[in-house]
Amino acid sequence: MKRVPVFSLQRGFTIVELLVVIVVIAILASIVIVAYNGMSQKARQSAAASAAESAVKKALSYASLNSDTLPPDLPTAGVNNDTNTIFEYTYDNTTKTYCVTATFQKVSYYISSTAPNPTAGLCPGHTGGAPPSDGSFIQTITSSNCPSTRIRGVDARDNRTYWIQKMADGKCWMLTNLAYQGSTSNGGVSTYGDTKTLSNGTADGASTYTVAKYYAPSGASPTQEPGLPSTSTNGTGQYGYLYNYCAAMGGQATAACANATTPAVDPTTTICPYGWRLPTGQATTGEFTLLNNAINGGSSTVETGMLNPWLGMHAGYWLNGTFTTQGTTGNYQSSTPYTNATDTYTMFHQTFNTKTAWIPSTAKLYGFSVRCVAN
Repeated sequence: MKRVPVFSLQRGFTIVELLVVIVVIAILASIVIVAYNGMSQKARQSAAASAAESAVKKALSYASLNSDTLPPDLPTAGVNNDTNTIFEYTYDNTTKTYCVTATFQKVSYYISSTAPNPTAGLCPGHTGGAPPSDGSFIQTITSSNCPSTRIRGVDARDNRTYWIQKMADGKCWMLTNLAYQGSTSNGGVSTYGDTKTLSNGTADGASTYTVAKYYAPSGASPTQEPGLPSTSTNGTGQYGYLYNYCAAMGGQATAACANATTPAVDPTTTICPYGWRLPTGQATTGEFTLLNNAINGGSSTVETGMLNPWLGMHAGYWLNGTFTTQGTTGNYQSSTPYTNATDTYTMFHQTFNTKTAWIPSTAKLYGFSVRCVAN
């Protein structure tokens, strides 16, 4: 009898059978993927909602320990961003209203004084960590989402517009001088709890260190949206307002508004918009010094870097009822008090005396420009 080879009795899969197997595997895989994605999304939702609840509890706990005053920011209440979660917070201590958004891996939930349970979505004005667009409220721009290219940020308090950009020092800076006159105006709002009370020192002509004063020099040219801020690189143009140290520090009832060294100045309470503050001013470690090191090569004789890209303005200063050195010096308030009771650190840059970006001590009653930096 003729033998038939064993291999000739084995039959492989037909193309139809292979296709059926592939389709079945694909269906099973899609079911697994959908189930996994669903569980993963639910986990992100749960984490975002839980983070929002935790942040609100800490904020309200802070308020209960501080005469029913909501915290000025979440880090003060012990809440900080991490690699997965971004927190945003707005509040108004006058109306005792608040809203907190927690975004966990691009999933956002919020809790507010009117919506106490976690709700999917964002508080009004919050971004969920997305890069801010040109014309966003400056209060929504943070050091983490600050762009490296120049955009406009609008101060919600009075709708005035400032250039915003992350500089080579890694800090997010206002690139135009502050021109805020206190409270709300021009359709502004106090949603972020950052309005301040200021007096017009130009009107009364008096220099003082005990009352928060702003001075409006000629050429202040405050800009409202949609007008573009100045992009001058020669130190002239949109000068903004000048502020004494008391005003620059938000009128706080500390040594900021007294010729004293105590009570200690709170560097988080300043005239700047919510989420922003005055830079520090020490001669070697202050943020003004580090900025000059990064964009101006640390020069004390050439100010090119201060004029561009930082757009430094030679707004001069206010003293004893008069303006002086407008067009030749830029003088900026820092949050750092000097070692004596009457002075504070400031940053100067100027076109003469071969002095650029130097850090002197100056009297608290002088009116200087203000640039804010994001927390």
